[in-house]
Amino acid sequence: MNQIFRDMDKIVETMDNAINQLKLTKMKDTYFNTTNQSGENLKYYKRKARSQDEEVLEIFKSPYTRNVSPEMVMGYLKAKDPEKYGNTPLTSVRRAFSNLKNRSLIYKTGTLVKGDYGRPVHVWALVK
Repeated sequence: MNQIFRDMDKIVETMDNAINQLKLTKMKDTYFNTTNQSGENLKYYKRKARSQDEEVLEIFKSPYTRNVSPEMVMGYLKAKDPEKYGNTPLTSVRRAFSNLKNRSLIYKTGTLVKGDYGRPVHVWALVK
């Protein structure tokens, strides 16, 4: 009987992973072209934005992460790779949060924490 439950858990986990991967593949336009870029620049910015969305989602999927704010994620990214994220604006991480929320991958919890500028910010969690 316990083996049946373990097998069922594996099936559910596999299905959840497949659903999340499907949602990720639909992340085609995660870059908002407000500066009217075109050609190779536009392609580069779109790739970079999608990559950032995927990295942020991986932070949420970590077994060590429960609920985080955009500021917490930005701090983690800068510590992980200061060369890559040292000059990244917090608004880029907030854009990633919005994209992931719009794809029902994360949600805003009712919890607030103190943000970088002393104001309360929302904490987000992975949709299970």
